Amino acid sequence: MDFDELAGRKPGDDPPPYAELHCRSAFTFLVGASQPEELVERAAEKRYSALALTDECSVAGVRAHLEARERGLHFIVCWRRPETEPLL
Repeated sequence: MDFDELAGRKPGDDPPPYAELHCRSAFTFLVGASQPEELVERAAEKRYSALALTDECSVAGVRAHLEARERGLHFIVCWRRPETEPLL
């Protein structure tokens, strides 16, 4: 028995609401691998409620905003300070 059966869901039921709030794209050098638009496309395919792009030192997620709007996905663009950077 899989998780969906245990939760009482049937094939074709809507997935439970899920929002990925920590996702990095290829614009976070040496960490992310996918283009922001590809991440939005995959999140929409998986029927996520929302996606937050949290690249370091970049707000390149703006590039994916139109893609998210077309797919009806709530999209959050964030900026993340590198952990190695001193606070002051």
